[in-house]
Parts: sequence; structure tokens; C-alpha cells
Amino acid sequence: MEADIAAAPSKEQLWESEPYEIDTVVTEFSVVKNGMRFPRKVTIGRVVSTVLGGAREWRTRDRAVYHVTQEYSKYEFFSVRTEEEIRRIVEAD
Repeated sequence: MEADIAAAPSKEQLWESEPYEIDTVVTEFSVVKNGMRFPRKVTIGRVVSTVLGGAREWRTRDRAVYHVTQEYSKYEFFSVRTEEEIRRIVEAD
């Protein structure tokens, strides 16, 4: 895509590159538990971008295909124990 953008001003005004699919994933973390980070929000998007020829203020035409935001809250943490750990706890009582 960078090569097409660099070459675009020397191309004809009606020239267009092949479309480029650009995916983005942005993750914001807010919770840390036992050294592990858990997300607060994840945003996923896809844009189809075409480079346009000729001298232009805007070098690309972008079309959003999708934009999804997932938000996480109210994390609940549970313990997981092995059968041996449970046996030791029960036998100690």
C-alpha cells in the first residue's frame, strides 16, 4: 500500500489501486489479577482502502466494513483445585 501511495501522484486521476483490507484490534486493560491482565474493552474493525491516482488532498478512499466494540465488567474469580489439594483440605478437618 505504501508503494501505491508514493506512486499515486504520478498516476492518472482515474487510476485506483487494488483494494487493501486493513484490520485493527485495540485492547484496553483495566483489571490485573495474579499478574494476569484482563481487558476492559476490545475494539475490532475492518476497512477496505483504495489508493487514488493524481494529485489529491486525500490519497485513499476508505470504506468501513465493520466496527465491533466489546466491553467487559464485573469479573468474578474462582479458585481451581486439584483432587489432591481437596483431599488434603478434607482430611485436615
